[in-house]
Amino acid sequence: MRYQKSIQKRVTPTNWAMNSQYDNFTQKANSKIKWSRQEVAKGVVDFLSRKHEISQREFGKETGIPCATIQNWVRRHNTMLLISITYLVFIKTM
Repeated sequence: MRYQKSIQKRVTPTNWAMNSQYDNFTQKANSKIKWSRQEVAKGVVDFLSRKHEISQREFGKETGIPCATIQNWVRRHNTMLLISITYLVFIKTM
């Protein structure tokens, strides 16, 4: 008896809509929590004010904010801070 490999149907752009895995993926992606600007600002300020006392993971457990979300918020905050400082330095040199 020959070994027969089971053939799975490949997901292509033409059959995505009919694929349940794709449907589950899009539903999960669309069900993410939408944070308001006020919530983001409060989360960043709260975390940064306690930065030396607590880790991002511990802060996330206390507040219910995922660790990756906190990391993203802090990274964006630092980027915006750097851009602001660079802009101010540029304006002063004009």
